[in-house]
Amino acid sequence: MNASGDPIPWRGLLTLRSVLIATVAVAAVVARAVLGDAVPVGLLLALVGAWAVTQVLAARSGGTPGAPALAGLMALDMGVLSIVFHWTGGAANPFTFLTIVYLALGAVVLPPAWAWALAAWAAGTFGLLFLLPDPLAIDHGHDHGHHAHGSDAMAWHLRGMWVGYVLASAAIVGFVGRIARALTDRDRELAQARQAAARSAQLASLATLAAGAAHELGTPLGTIAVVARELERSLTTAGASDDAIDDARLIGREVSRCRDVLARLRADAGDPGGEPPVPVSPQALLDAALDGLDTPPGRLLSDVASDAPPRLTLFARTSADALRDVIRNALDATPADRPPVEVHASTSPSGGLRVCVVDHGIGMDEATAARAVEPFFTTKPAGRGMGLGLFLARTVVERTGGRLVLTSAPGEGTTVTLDFAPVTA
Repeated sequence: MNASGDPIPWRGLLTLRSVLIATVAVAAVVARAVLGDAVPVGLLLALVGAWAVTQVLAARSGGTPGAPALAGLMALDMGVLSIVFHWTGGAANPFTFLTIVYLALGAVVLPPAWAWALAAWAAGTFGLLFLLPDPLAIDHGHDHGHHAHGSDAMAWHLRGMWVGYVLASAAIVGFVGRIARALTDRDRELAQARQAAARSAQLASLATLAAGAAHELGTPLGTIAVVARELERSLTTAGASDDAIDDARLIGREVSRCRDVLARLRADAGDPGGEPPVPVSPQALLDAALDGLDTPPGRLLSDVASDAPPRLTLFARTSADALRDVIRNALDATPADRPPVEVHASTSPSGGLRVCVVDHGIGMDEATAARAVEPFFTTKPAGRGMGLGLFLARTVVERTGGRLVLTSAPGEGTTVTLDFAPVTA
């Protein structure tokens, strides 16, 4: 993986190496035919053979290497090419700029530090060609294109080539790397936008489902409520037992509860539904979130840090409902013999309100944690939940510019961090 987390084109590099290895092998034979015995074709073919062995090992290594291994492989190839150039004309070899290909590739796929290290290596190996004696003893005094005659002129020309090589390397690593990182950032932003659009579509579906459920269930629930009141009145008039009367009252209470649930489904799906934003203190938000939770004594600890903002403008009820869902999940995930769930409120790095809900349950592996915020995904037993709590909580928080972060590890419990941003008019 490169610095931005994108896959490195490993197969592309292997293809490039295969092409270069074959090209150098052919070029060594051709150079021997053109330049005669001065070219050590045996040495060059042995070098190419060793190079090919590294290619086979790299192809069979499996997986994608990290940045250090990838940079090392590129540096190896550039070093081999420099040796080949040394034995086939040195700095005067017209193919010395081939290593620029590796610099361009490194600027795109490597972190900046490794890309600059590769550029320094390239400049150093190219510079050595000027310091080592030319095995072919080529006369550099002959005309080189339109350049002046004489060995001094040719020497200065070659040194200028090295300076040009260094400048080109710096330009490639600096500008191509910056462009590649900008494109990576843009792709990441597009992916985030697509995810946000997908979540909005899911919320629209939930709102439609909630409206349909309220419409379809409203009439039968109203009928049940009326019948429950009549039943209670009839039982009381007939002198029925207290248990029977209590059962009738229980039916009425449960119907009222179902009505409340249906009425709040849309708001619980992340839509404040006309709720006005109001200033609320962190303690009041925690109290509202804890209200209605059937929590055994000692199973939950909450505190508000002294640096927490005194008040924050929020959709108070919607935010409290979202926080309640997270706390309920934490309570469900914590066995009775484990330490209690902890809820801490403090100031977020952006100046808003941060609430951390920490449980000491069995935790989740990386794959499960990544899916925990998806709608309808749950690890609870059947009938214990629909898998919407974290999804809706994240939606509520993100709609006002905040964020929800879940961290977990097997055997270490789970921490859900909610950063509430103030609602602006």
